Amino acid sequence: MLCPPVIRVTTLLTRDMKVIKNEGDGKMQFFGIIGRLLDTILTATNMQFELIVAEDQEWGRLTADGNWTGMIGKLQRNEADIALHFIGVTEQRNAFFDFSPVFSIDDLTFAIQKPGTFPTSMTFIRPFDSVIWLVMLICLILMPLVFLLLLSMKHSYSHVQLILLGALLRQPMRANSTSTIFRILTSSWLIFALITSFSYSAVLLSLLTVPPEIPVVRNFKELSEAVLKENYKCFVPRGSTVLDILAKHEKEYLRILGQVAVERGWYLSGHPLTQSPQIGARSAIVTTRTLLQIVAGPEEWKNHFLSQDTLSNLNFAIPMRKGFCHKRKLNTLVSRLNSAGLYKQIVSEESFKLWLVASDRRRIVIRKRKPLSCEDLTGAFVSLLINGVHNGDNIRIWGSQQPNVWKTSETVTNLMSGGSGLMRDRIVGSIFPMERTVTDPFILIYLNSIVFSQLLSLQSNVIDVPAGWCLTALEFRRSSFLR
Repeated sequence: MLCPPVIRVTTLLTRDMKVIKNEGDGKMQFFGIIGRLLDTILTATNMQFELIVAEDQEWGRLTADGNWTGMIGKLQRNEADIALHFIGVTEQRNAFFDFSPVFSIDDLTFAIQKPGTFPTSMTFIRPFDSVIWLVMLICLILMPLVFLLLLSMKHSYSHVQLILLGALLRQPMRANSTSTIFRILTSSWLIFALITSFSYSAVLLSLLTVPPEIPVVRNFKELSEAVLKENYKCFVPRGSTVLDILAKHEKEYLRILGQVAVERGWYLSGHPLTQSPQIGARSAIVTTRTLLQIVAGPEEWKNHFLSQDTLSNLNFAIPMRKGFCHKRKLNTLVSRLNSAGLYKQIVSEESFKLWLVASDRRRIVIRKRKPLSCEDLTGAFVSLLINGVHNGDNIRIWGSQQPNVWKTSETVTNLMSGGSGLMRDRIVGSIFPMERTVTDPFILIYLNSIVFSQLLSLQSNVIDVPAGWCLTALEFRRSSFLR
């Protein structure tokens, strides 16, 4: 049987298979991983070839009527001799076609854009999770009741609560009792406040120094849930083994993921991975790990996250139609390519080229030290502002009583009938009693020897009192206090 001198090759024009035809001599130049692999094989066989592109842009899937689509369909209809791309060897395909030795083994996974780090403006609420904050709130509500019930304290509930809150903020607690129960309760709360406050400070400092990353979809289960509930997208190769694996997988969430991708037409485009708009914050692509490692991974200069989850392992080989007469020659050539490591060399070189042409990639990441900015403390300032507006009428923001509410109460005359703030060179205010007569000798001595003797000389240095108050005070002295 004579073998035809021309090899018919079917493929897909994708980012890994690019062809440029010279206008002068009509020769074809191949680029990309698959393009360079095909060029190596054709050069080694030294045979003429015919390049056939699958019109439906599919790798090849078996339809309900028993026919194949894409590149595999070209082989079934005897329109091509071999198909070259990332075509996986499956039991279903192996029953209809012959395969060359495996030239690559890879697993299927997905990549998605890294969401970045949390904004530092709200870092002050992130040192503890919601459970710890809830426990602290419950303790702050219940502990004042414990103090009031066990110690029979005369203070109000809000007063005790503010004292305990102050301890959490590293404020001292005044010991008003020497009982054993009081010491036990106070010591317990102080230990709790010590651990809590220091833990909060340590974690807050670390979060401000290295902001934590926003959680990203990490496995196929989370990706399936995000597609169903959060309007995420998942792009897969059209008519490929990936769809067959998803459609027939034993796990329901993977079957649902494949079904949604087919129904909504989420198929990979021909854009290079470094420029693909299909890898976004809410969209992922599923393909081989080797290809995704070009743009995704734990490296800081890579903007995309590479999942450690694996959908399936695939053996990639060259499918041939039954009866292809150059089968032995092609198998020998592929075996030699594997022994020489040429395929791995091609992948390494093409990955490096893609990395070089990506303008938004950086080879070196330099971390600069910078002080805390207003943006880092925005949350704290906003909290202070809201608190100040809410308590605008209070002088003591954390006070348990309204300080600007005056209450009239009777005083004991022989204990305090008047007072003023005395400093080295000035008098700060003066409060005189409402009584018309004062009989206590100590108060009279205080007024005569200290206050009234300085009224005229320190008139200009009196603070927070009406003008001319000293003359009124002296007249008040003559008419009321002198006996």
